[in-house]
Amino acid sequence: MTYEGIMNALEDGKKVRLPEWRGYWFMDEDGEVLGLTKEGDIVIPWISENHTAAHRLALQQRTDWEIAEGLDFGWAICALKAGKLVTRKGWNGKGMFLFIRPEDELDVDFIVEKVKSLPQSLKNYYAKRDPWMNEETGVISKSQALPNSKVKFTSYICMKAADGTMVNGWLASQTDMLAEDWQLFDS
Repeated sequence: MTYEGIMNALEDGKKVRLPEWRGYWFMDEDGEVLGLTKEGDIVIPWISENHTAAHRLALQQRTDWEIAEGLDFGWAICALKAGKLVTRKGWNGKGMFLFIRPEDELDVDFIVEKVKSLPQSLKNYYAKRDPWMNEETGVISKSQALPNSKVKFTSYICMKAADGTMVNGWLASQTDMLAEDWQLFDS
């Protein structure tokens, strides 16, 4: 499709892109052309250090523009890594989306004394390594024995399911990975 063709497609409410792009261009309700980047950001395509007059002319001369029906799983991963919420148009459940729970480090004493979402057996494992018992509360704490002891938790993908629950460690199905209907979640 030519540049003139994409301008007509944009005016008809379609999304367009070049084959090598992870994102696409679209026209908003005010008639302004905007771009959705691979990171899931909305930008004005012409306001960028990459869009010199020569670059703009090169885009206008391209004839391999295409209609963007949806975005692929690779785009969804890029958007997740940029902190965006993503969803699939093809998911049946209302309000379902994915996000990345970022990595962090927690003090061992915090894990042993405060974290409710970890099993007691794990807390006991850390407490046994060099326990210190608070005489008043009976709580085993690492803070006195190893003041800088931390446990690193890696990041992982989570899903907000249709019933409102959070699914930690969501795994993509083959269908999800091959789908081209990924999009930003519109909250």
